[in-house]
Amino acid sequence: MENSEALKVLHHLEDLLKQEDNKAIYDLMTHDFKSRVGMDHYLRLEKYRLNLSLPLCLVHIYEASDEKMMLRVKQESKSDHESFANILFVKEEEMWKLSGVLT
Repeated sequence: MENSEALKVLHHLEDLLKQEDNKAIYDLMTHDFKSRVGMDHYLRLEKYRLNLSLPLCLVHIYEASDEKMMLRVKQESKSDHESFANILFVKEEEMWKLSGVLT
């Protein structure tokens, strides 16, 4: 896993969040997530929305394998303390898909 590939994946997610394109973010989710949560529920229910403050700055790449990666990102914060999140991606059909976010 190269930093450039991780940054590319992170920038793609950031672009979708900036555009507030919830359908495209849903399409970025893993097959497992989409099998449990239909698009109508995802678009309607706040509990499924990603709670990330932009911009995101890559802090560290944690890699379990070529099929999984977890990115530690720093989020913009309006307070004095720093805010971080871990974003897990898995590779499905040669594309990086969003598996989860821990804030």
